[in-house]
Amino acid sequence: NISVEAMITAVADQKLEMIVQKTVSHDQMREFFRVDAATQVISKSFQPELFGKKETPWSMQGTTIDISGSGILAAFPEKVPMDEPIRLEITLPTEPPELVKVLAHPVRAVQIDDDRWEVAFHFDDISVEDRDKIIGFCLVIQRRLLRLKVHVRDIAK
Repeated sequence: NISVEAMITAVADQKLEMIVQKTVSHDQMREFFRVDAATQVISKSFQPELFGKKETPWSMQGTTIDISGSGILAAFPEKVPMDEPIRLEITLPTEPPELVKVLAHPVRAVQIDDDRWEVAFHFDDISVEDRDKIIGFCLVIQRRLLRLKVHVRDIAK
C-alpha cells in the first residue's frame, strides 16, 4: 500500500483526473522502527458505558505479528470493531514480563483465514514509560537479529 499526493486536473461523471505529485510508502510515514515479535495481546472495548452505548463490554485475545513505538500488527480469531477506540494490553516477553496498556484505534483489518484476522493498530494514548518499554523491547530484538546476521555471515566464510 502507498499513499499518493496528487493534483486534480478535472472532475467529470464521478471521476477524478489527477497528476501524481509524489508517492509515500506507509513505512516512510512511521515515527518508529518496527520489529517482528510474537507476544500476547488482548483487545478490549473502551468503556462503552461512558458514551451512553448499551453494548456489552468485550475482550479478545490475540498475538502480535510486529510491534513499534507507535502501533502493532496483530492476529485475532475475529474482526475487532473498526469504528471505535480499543484498549490493548500487550505482554512484552521480557524478564520479568511487562504489561503495557494503551488506547489505540484500528487502521486496517484483513481476513487471512476463516478464523484469523490481521489488524493494524495505531496507539492514540500511551504513557512515556510504556512507549519506552516497547522501544527498549524493539531494540533488544533488533540487536539479537543483528548478532544473528553477523553470526550467519561468519559461518558462510
